[in-house]
Amino acid sequence: MGPGKPQSDAHGATEPVAIPVKGGHGGGVTKAFEEIVGFVAAGASREEVLRFQASEETKARVEHLVRKERGEGLLPEEAGELDDYLRLEHLMRMAKARARSLGRDE
Repeated sequence: MGPGKPQSDAHGATEPVAIPVKGGHGGGVTKAFEEIVGFVAAGASREEVLRFQASEETKARVEHLVRKERGEGLLPEEAGELDDYLRLEHLMRMAKARARSLGRDE
């Protein structure tokens, strides 16, 4: 499998693929965005779309931003980064819903 192609374990669970990224919001593309672009570009199957999960690094970053937002507040670039993550999460939820729908049509 090439870079960006999801790796599946013996149970078919997809492992996120790390893609090098420069900076975050405003300074380049976020890691989450790169993960999804790589995933889609690799030609993910319906089953892989349904199993897709963000990397642990991305999940940790989102959790950090949410905690910071609830506490001391976010810098403008951090708020933009969190907005990006939320948009990407919505995109993947829509893709998974479509993949489930396509599975019922077969």
